[in-house]
Amino acid sequence: MDTFAIAARISRALPPFRGKGRMTLGLRSLLMGTNPIVHCQMAAGHRLRLDCRVQSHCWAYFSGQYDDAKISTLLSFLRPNGVALDVGANIGFYTVPMARVAKVLGARIVAVEPIASNCEWLEYNLTLNGCKEIVDVWPFALSDKEGEARMILSEGFLAGGTVGNAMIDSPHYGDDDFKRATSH
Repeated sequence: MDTFAIAARISRALPPFRGKGRMTLGLRSLLMGTNPIVHCQMAAGHRLRLDCRVQSHCWAYFSGQYDDAKISTLLSFLRPNGVALDVGANIGFYTVPMARVAKVLGARIVAVEPIASNCEWLEYNLTLNGCKEIVDVWPFALSDKEGEARMILSEGFLAGGTVGNAMIDSPHYGDDDFKRATSH
């Protein structure tokens, strides 16, 4: 068992307490010499490949959770033969658990994600959970008009990761502070 897995087991075994998130970030910084790409069994039952250079991924790995209450609420809206939309699907934190339930219901998911590397990880995570065939991944951004937009690659990309969060570029962000990508 690798060092990340041992630390995650310890973290998950601890009861909730004030400062547990900060402890997780401390563990992450201590373990950064090891391979940051990990596979995780989430508490809700699905599996994800995560990059622990991304803070939200690291938290999900050490806790086994990611917005579980919100995802549970969304799952209650899925209907047989229905379609759900995940805009800004990232690597599948919401898409994968929705797809697992949609597969049972005979429903479909449309996942929209403009960042190519996030789409690759999303496809990987869908395959990992045996639900790729019921999800349509649209590799572009949604807008009220046609065109191209520059996206700022934040969070994980700043830490050297290959995946992470993105947002529409703005003059408020300095030219050299963030990596950027163009989306259609």
